[in-house]
Parts: sequence; structure tokens; C-alpha cells
Amino acid sequence: VKGVTTKDGEVIEAKEGVICNAPVWSIPSLLRRGVSAECDAWLDKLESIEMTRSYLHLHVGLDASGLDLSSLQPHYTVFDDGMVGEGGADHVVKDRNMIALSNPCALDPSLAPEGKIMVHSYACGNEDYAVWERMERGTPEYEEMKRERAEPLWRAIESVIPDARERCEVELVGSPLTHERFLNRPRGTYGAAAEALLPDGSTPVPGLVLAGDGVFPGIGVPSVALSGVGAANAFVSV
Repeated sequence: VKGVTTKDGEVIEAKEGVICNAPVWSIPSLLRRGVSAECDAWLDKLESIEMTRSYLHLHVGLDASGLDLSSLQPHYTVFDDGMVGEGGADHVVKDRNMIALSNPCALDPSLAPEGKIMVHSYACGNEDYAVWERMERGTPEYEEMKRERAEPLWRAIESVIPDARERCEVELVGSPLTHERFLNRPRGTYGAAAEALLPDGSTPVPGLVLAGDGVFPGIGVPSVALSGVGAANAFVSV
């Protein structure tokens, strides 16, 4: 790899090499095939890496008048249909069951205007992209789907703040299509499945090193940062 070509055609030459943090499934579209059989086989492997499911998000701004803010925790995990059910362990991770609730104003009240709080409720990597892939963003059907699918997220908030809907002043729902569009995530995926992670960022392409959630140690800001450190270290002599 000698550098990168940007979307507008600008060529940026690399001095040592290129660190690529694109989703692993997008990399085959960024490289030419036919350079070598080894590289083509590697690109095929990237395309077949297992994806996790996507996310559904509900961001709300609430009027905090009369709320005992000192009693609220910064984070909750809510199981909409309980932790035990048919299917054993699969019940926990079934469609929109495990929901994370983030209340950052418990740590820093200045994150919202005085007298207000913001809460983020999200389905933890258990939203199926297939439910959304035939939807067209901006249509009445899409907006109705968001309202319908966000109901468990609202119930999670109401388990902590029962009158949350009456207090709501801002409501934003993000779907797997939101992930796909704004975060450039193929099929809105959260990232590579843990058992499918690349063991490191090395590639058969000279001068190209990978980083990101498709590389060990995987998904999440700390993990991705570590993969970035590993990638940068690959260009430093020991």
C-alpha cells in the first residue's frame, strides 16, 4: 500500500504505511483484487466474518422538576421480558430484551440545561437489521416503525422514572438504518462477533495494518483504542 485515494480523488501518499479502521466488511471494496491469490483469499475471509446485530436507540430530554435526582444511578440494565425464559441463555439476548439505560447527568448535571436531564435507552446489539432493510428513511411507515419498536426502550425508562413520557420534551429514535447511514456500518452492525475477530491487525498487504472493532480485542471504545495502539506499534521498530 502506497497511500489512499479520497472520495474526491485526492491521493495521499503514505511514508510508512496505512492504518485502516474501516469496518472489516468494507475493506474488500477499498482494495483491488488480483494482486495475489493470498490477498484475494484474505478479502474473501473479511467478507465472511460474522456480524453482530444492530442497535435501537432512544434519546430523550426530560423535565426534571420534582425528581429526586440524587436517587438516580448513572446506568441501569433492564430486561424487558426478564432474565429467565424459553431458550435458556438465548432468552437474555433475544429481540429488544436486554436494554441499557444511561443517565449521564447523574455524573455531570451540566450536560443538560438546568432543570432538565437527558436519558439514553438502547437495545444492546439485539436489533435485527432484516426488520428494517426494506424501510425507506423519512417515510410515515418508517417513523411509525421507530415508534413501535421503541416501546421496550420507553418501558425501560419508565421502570426508573414512571412519568417519563409526561416529562419528555425531546425524543429521538435511532434505528439500524441510522447506524448504517451516519456511522457507515454495514447492515448497521455493532461490530464483529467475538469468536470471529481477527487476532491482530496484520494483513497480507505490505504496508497495510488494520484497527477497529473487527480486530482483537473487539467492540467498544477501550478495545478499539487498544487495537489502534497495536496498529501504530506495528510501524515502530523494536
